[in-house]
Amino acid sequence: MSAVHPGPAPWPQRLARAPGWLALGGVVLSGVLSVLLALALAPALLPAPASGSPEGRFVQEMLVHHAQAVNMARRIAPRTQDPALKTLAVRIRDTQAQEMTQLRALLQAWGQPTLGTLPPYHAAQIGMASVQAVAQLSHLPVLEAERLFLQLMIRHHQGAVQMARPFQGWLQRPDIRGLARHVGSTQRGETEQLQALLTRRGGQPLPPPLSPHH
Repeated sequence: MSAVHPGPAPWPQRLARAPGWLALGGVVLSGVLSVLLALALAPALLPAPASGSPEGRFVQEMLVHHAQAVNMARRIAPRTQDPALKTLAVRIRDTQAQEMTQLRALLQAWGQPTLGTLPPYHAAQIGMASVQAVAQLSHLPVLEAERLFLQLMIRHHQGAVQMARPFQGWLQRPDIRGLARHVGSTQRGETEQLQALLTRRGGQPLPPPLSPHH
């Protein structure tokens, strides 16, 4: 009688046995898909927020914030030879690019404009890097560029968490409150990975951004 080979374990069991970085990636992907589904359905189910509302401001500013993270990740991903850093950079690039698509769709459905940039002082408050610092990621020697990427992205994530925290108390729409919670939890988890990679390179984090005052 031939042996019976069990099929693959259910997805949660496989995820639990996966390496830490892979398991976290699966959890992040699941969370991203849930948020994207909620954002995709919301315009048809909920009234559009007024111009200047907390919802509109949060989506507009987070879209600009995400765009810089995607830009930085796109610069370092093809240069680094570190598999852990490459995997994390690609995940940041892809998940935030997906979220940007939905953020743009929300603003279009609400009849509200996208913002090309933020005032420099406010951008610094929410952890965004200067244009010159981002450009260095493409030109510095690879090891220096890796260290700079980790420093900039840690501060960038810290800024996103600080930005999302007060909005959670102001937002009226459950879909955008869920987005703010998702941004905070996801980027706190990624910050731990970024810090570990920076420590391995003997680097020190940059001073955290100042809390923005809206």
